[in-house]
Amino acid sequence: MRAAVICFAAALLAAPAHADPFEGLYGNTVTSTSPSGKVYVYYFNKDGTFENHYPSGRVIKGTFVWKDAQTACFTVTDPPPAKGEDATNCRPFPETHHVGDTWTEKDSEGVVFTNTISAGRR
Repeated sequence: MRAAVICFAAALLAAPAHADPFEGLYGNTVTSTSPSGKVYVYYFNKDGTFENHYPSGRVIKGTFVWKDAQTACFTVTDPPPAKGEDATNCRPFPETHHVGDTWTEKDSEGVVFTNTISAGRR
C-alpha cells in the first residue's frame, strides 16, 4: 500500500503544472475596444503586475495573483482606490490568447468589447 501511495504522489509531481492563461500576454499589448470605439490598453507582466490605460488618459497599476488555474484576482495599488471602493476583484480567464488573436468578451454590464493582442509594448 505504501508503495502505491508513493507512486501516486510521484505521478502527481511529474504531471505538468497548469498553463498560465496570461503566457501570451506578457511583454505584449492587449487592446480592448468598446462598441463606441473607445480603446483601453492593458499590459500584464510575468512578475504579477499590470497597467491599465483608459481612453481618458487615466492609468491604474496593481498586482494580480491566480486564485486557481483560471481565475485571476487583481488588486489596484496606484492610485489607491477611493474610500469605499474595492481594491481587489477576481475574474475567470478560461482561454489562453497569443499575439495576433482577436476575440470578443462581455463586461460586467453585458457590453461586448473586441480584444486584440499585439506584439511588444505600444
